[in-house]
Amino acid sequence: MRFLAAFVLLGTFGSGPAAAADCRDPANLLAQQNCGFDKDAKGWTAVPGASVSHDVADRGVLKAAADSQGSLTINGPCVAAQGKTGYHISARLRVAAGTVYFCSVNVFQYSDDRCSQGQEPLGSAPGPPATAWATVTGSATTGVARSVQVQPVCSGQPGFAVQFDDFVFGKG
Repeated sequence: MRFLAAFVLLGTFGSGPAAAADCRDPANLLAQQNCGFDKDAKGWTAVPGASVSHDVADRGVLKAAADSQGSLTINGPCVAAQGKTGYHISARLRVAAGTVYFCSVNVFQYSDDRCSQGQEPLGSAPGPPATAWATVTGSATTGVARSVQVQPVCSGQPGFAVQFDDFVFGKG
């Protein structure tokens, strides 16, 4: 929980509309990375103790359940990025079950093209979770990044569940 709060304070995205309004828009770097979860949850994994699955609700969404400590971290796909470039992020989320205190769609930038070296926070699109769908948005400029990884996180009571959909990450 301390890491989540510190990350949000250090790397919050500035407000702004997403560059690509639809996750399937070719301008979205996640368009080919299962951004809308129409068929499955391929490419998106939870850290040990938490889980992700495909949920057929709303034409397909990513359903994620917290671990026994009330924490949830999801690793999204690694995508190529350009250094010193402005990007926009957006995603939809809602509470599916339990009590959720906070959710944020974090983005990390890496100095290599495989999201394995030189990890640094790029930014975060935080949002208070609710049972109705809400969209979180933000923007930030990369440093010397060659790749980025979207990493949604939430905290709450143990066993809570949230749904995510329509991830967008594109130049803007």
